Amino acid sequence: PIAMHSFKQHYEARAANANQGFFQEFEELKEVGKEQSKVEAELPANVSKNRYPHVLPYDHSRVRLSQLGEEPHSDYINANFIPGYSSPREFIVTQGPLKKTIEDFWRLVWEQGVCTVIMLTVGMENGRVLCDHYWPSESSPVTYGNLRVDLLSQSSADEWTLRAFKLWHTETLREERRVSHLHYTAWPDHGIPESTASLMAFLELAREHVQAAKGSGPTLVHCSTGVGQMGTLIALDCLLHQMKAERSVDIYGVTLRLTRSCCLMTPTPDQYVFLYMCIRDIL
Repeated sequence: PIAMHSFKQHYEARAANANQGFFQEFEELKEVGKEQSKVEAELPANVSKNRYPHVLPYDHSRVRLSQLGEEPHSDYINANFIPGYSSPREFIVTQGPLKKTIEDFWRLVWEQGVCTVIMLTVGMENGRVLCDHYWPSESSPVTYGNLRVDLLSQSSADEWTLRAFKLWHTETLREERRVSHLHYTAWPDHGIPESTASLMAFLELAREHVQAAKGSGPTLVHCSTGVGQMGTLIALDCLLHQMKAERSVDIYGVTLRLTRSCCLMTPTPDQYVFLYMCIRDIL
């Protein structure tokens, strides 16, 4: 860990020679966890549920859905539990839903008691679908499997949109749940946001929603692949908690821990450097 009072010197040393120090650290992280098994994700019955063939959940940390009737592989979704600063299952990360996995996505939200969904991708970029549209656009409810989803409200700022949903199970109908949907739209796929201030402001807003839903299930985070942007946001959240509690930060250590839970949690060198920039700009 780097003490906060010496962070700037540490940053400048790493940034010398065109960020050479950061990239050396990043190289050490690239192979972490790769040897862990992904048997369930690679089963023929599950392959078509993965958006990208190289981004698969590890068996040891994957989220299991309840089995539907006699369908043995209906418990599979491309999603992992991820540790936060204070809990080993503080977050769930998942890929942007495919058309065929939208019902499973909402089942995941319901079964895990998720009250906050953080979306870090636009639906389409340069003609490429990054995430299928998985929520009702209008005020009339849409049914996904056994769950009805109703859009209660929607408000947009320059770089994000906030939505509130009501969920209820069509078989019980007695139980209603509210889910906040925070959609950050200023993050290009595989790139970085234009400014650290923008992402920090969004994270602050997300933390307020998570705090308001305290006692519920994990916070669900997704981008398109289920990796880079999410790894960056979750690492940043952990680092802010660490700064407050310990007066120090360990960017390498936090990223290492996340990467062991989910493949390629920080897949681009630029996103790794961006984490350092965020901490630098706070201090």
